[in-house]
Amino acid sequence: MIDITNKLKIKGINFVLLESKGKRPFEVGWQKKEMPFNNPKLIEHLKNNGNYGVRGGGQKNLIIIDFDDEKIQEDAIKKLPETFTEIGRASCRERV
Repeated sequence: MIDITNKLKIKGINFVLLESKGKRPFEVGWQKKEMPFNNPKLIEHLKNNGNYGVRGGGQKNLIIIDFDDEKIQEDAIKKLPETFTEIGRASCRERV
């Protein structure tokens, strides 16, 4: 089961259900859906080997940067302020 890091378990951050082992949202209206970390539907989805995404914006004005190229990631991180970093795939680092 995928677990949500404690740093994201905050009121005002919303999650999106993604296909298992993928990055594609499958729910209609996911862009505006309120889904906090403790939503039973999200918890059940993760128990069933589903994946999740973090929706940017919202009450926290969350900005998410997803690097798919390690060289670009290394160059960009030098220019960004220190912040919370979540590491996904081996070649991917997300700063929120």
